[in-house]
Amino acid sequence: MKNFLVSFFTSLLVAAGVSYGVYWFLLKTQWVEVPKLSGATLQEATVVLEKRGLKLIVEEEKSNTLIPKDRIISQQPTPWTEVKKGSTIRIVLSKGSLKVPKLKGLSLSKAKSKLMELGLSTGKIKYKYSYLPANSVISTSPEVGESVKDGSYVDLIVSRGVKLIIVPQLLGKTLTKARKTLISVGLKSGNIYYACDENYRFGVVINQVPRAGKKVNKGTKVDLTINKEEE
Repeated sequence: MKNFLVSFFTSLLVAAGVSYGVYWFLLKTQWVEVPKLSGATLQEATVVLEKRGLKLIVEEEKSNTLIPKDRIISQQPTPWTEVKKGSTIRIVLSKGSLKVPKLKGLSLSKAKSKLMELGLSTGKIKYKYSYLPANSVISTSPEVGESVKDGSYVDLIVSRGVKLIIVPQLLGKTLTKARKTLISVGLKSGNIYYACDENYRFGVVINQVPRAGKKVNKGTKVDLTINKEEE
């Protein structure tokens, strides 16, 4: 009887040991180590994970000045973590270097929308006179084509439109002084005519077109009539 009990309990222990060993083996084989994926392409990462019984999903795409386009920036779970087979590894994929787009000539509202679409923000806005239509972008800072990070601010120089100049009063001035006055404000002398008007002294301007006080574009020519004694 004693020998029977010894044999019985021995069998139980062996059976328990075998069962535990089988359980431990099955349990252990259900867990795998997550490999390092950063820098790999999407295709490379997929192959590596499939061999380990893992899945891959692109959780987000971000611009990155260091990691080339279509390569992995980061992953979750992190490398060397043990996970169950069939688990999904989430990755962030690089969109490559983000560059400041060409905005010159676009309206301010369209420029803002384009920056937002690219994941950039509108920075400081300054206005200055320009030949470009009013409220359109003249230039950016950083400049077009420069590499920037996601969310970077892009400052804009926006056109006020062409600066209008007030035509100065030239009546009573000599031709020489009238021309100097026009040049000093950004205008030019146009056609020169001569007439006789006894109400003015000879040799001075007695008429001008456009008239004094009118707003005109820079570089506009002003025609002058000079008082000349009749021959």
